[in-house]
Amino acid sequence: MVSSFLKKSWFEYKPLCRIVRPIPRVCDYSNMKQTSSKTRTQHMVELRIALENIPKLDKFSQSDPQVLLFLKDRYNNWESKPHGMTERIKNEANTKFSTSFCLEYRFEELQEIMFLVLDIDNHQSLDIKCQQEVGKIHAQGIMRGPLVCEKYPNKYRGTITIVGREILTEKNRKITLRVQARNLALKNWIVKPDVFFELSRKDGGNKVIEDILVYKSERRNTKNVSWDSFVLLERDFWQNDGKNPDDYIRFACFHHKQNGKHKLLGESTLRVIDFLENEGRKQRFPLGGLSELLVSCEFEKTFLEYIDGGLEVQLNIAIDFTASNRDKNYDLHKNGPDETCYEYAIRVVGNILERYDSDKQISVYGFGGEFNNSGFVSHEFALTVNGISEVVRVYRKTLDDVNLLGPTKFDPIIKLVSERLEKSVSQNQNVYGVLLIITDGQVTSMTNTIKAIMEASA
Repeated sequence: MVSSFLKKSWFEYKPLCRIVRPIPRVCDYSNMKQTSSKTRTQHMVELRIALENIPKLDKFSQSDPQVLLFLKDRYNNWESKPHGMTERIKNEANTKFSTSFCLEYRFEELQEIMFLVLDIDNHQSLDIKCQQEVGKIHAQGIMRGPLVCEKYPNKYRGTITIVGREILTEKNRKITLRVQARNLALKNWIVKPDVFFELSRKDGGNKVIEDILVYKSERRNTKNVSWDSFVLLERDFWQNDGKNPDDYIRFACFHHKQNGKHKLLGESTLRVIDFLENEGRKQRFPLGGLSELLVSCEFEKTFLEYIDGGLEVQLNIAIDFTASNRDKNYDLHKNGPDETCYEYAIRVVGNILERYDSDKQISVYGFGGEFNNSGFVSHEFALTVNGISEVVRVYRKTLDDVNLLGPTKFDPIIKLVSERLEKSVSQNQNVYGVLLIITDGQVTSMTNTIKAIMEASA
């Protein structure tokens, strides 16, 4: 099994070790009834990794560790490509990785996962060589143990710690953070500062790792720093259920050292609930002395929040009048006592979208047909009506005056609607455009269609 995996491997790094473990049981599922794969509830777990005392494998510097996660395929063989990987840490023997692994947890199955710890020497090439399996360890909750390499069985290879918890799917809202530092306490003789910050989640119930690293910034060469903005999920801040007044986060600023022993310049610990409730404001946190940290956070707004804030939704409907809708065996535009397939789609989908259109003024377009005996095929025949019931009425009336032709082209109508929306935006109107295209599925000029969608979304 291992030899076949190595033949297909595509990395080219010097391994520190490889460790195989089952997914930890991070929650109590003892009362859960076992279910079939079709009806089981999906539970997600998050795994975070920390390494301690990694040996110095490089000649002139500390090792550059990175951890890769592998899963087994349906044939119980290790997959040749990693399911995920942490960031690469340069020259550090003791490190916590901010990148986490998210996996589906299935109670009724034994799910084996493999962590491969590498020392990254060649950052350009990718191939794993000389891998040696450590073994399998069955554990629950937090897993911590020594790394072992069969090539050097009597040598200490460092320690790996794996912390798992269940992910709260309802806490998946994105939060954008912007962090600045002022008057950092650096010695005057330091000509070129090299500072970064870490954001950690305090885990009071964890006896092994009290600080769970969730973000590590880039380094900046100044005493007054403005770091790049970054995005986290709301669940990154909370320990478990959320809204716990005893949950804390920690901001810590460091001066980077080449040997990995970074100097702490200052830190500030605060309650998560207070931090998130001040969303949208610039918050100041002391770091000691005159140093301070300025942090602002902003939740990603939901669609309904945009509407509550005055966003106007503009509904546009485009109807396909090409000849492919009519065949000797069927007629999707058959005008009779019963509603057509298009009429049904307009009514069912349109009634939902209409509720978001504040003025109910719906732009309706026909394409791919000859309208009103014009003598040419139109791909943007336009009407504006009030409400979905009017859309249906106009559609019915149009059936008497249209000659189904072709081809089925989407790009003209996409460009037309996009241009109309651009005019609204240029007039400082807060508009969100929805284009509903109802068609029989046979589309020509797909390349132009994709290009038009990309340009409209830019």
